[in-house]
Amino acid sequence: MAIYKKWAGLAGALLASAVAAQPLDTSQTSLIQLAASMNEMALSCGHMSAAQLQKAQAKQREAMLRQGVQPAQYEVAYAGAKTDFATRWASISQDEQARNCAQVKAMSERGVGQLPNAK
Repeated sequence: MAIYKKWAGLAGALLASAVAAQPLDTSQTSLIQLAASMNEMALSCGHMSAAQLQKAQAKQREAMLRQGVQPAQYEVAYAGAKTDFATRWASISQDEQARNCAQVKAMSERGVGQLPNAK
């Protein structure tokens, strides 16, 4: 009986959190997708290590959670965008990958897309 009560309590809490969670809006989804794609490109191009990627993703995740995104929503959206990037990346030639990497590196060196206080 005690196990059932614990399970029922857990199920109720999960249901309540699922009901309370609102779907991601377009801007939140777009931000997560952009961050995931840029992170994965930086990793694929060798511009970021796996440890740096984890650190950047943790900061991005925290920022989205502060905006009201639920952790599970973030994880699902990020994983989907990561998979989409991997599929697109694998579908282009190595020459095109190299051109994309060079373009992103040049943009990064010029500071394009960075916030003024981002370092």
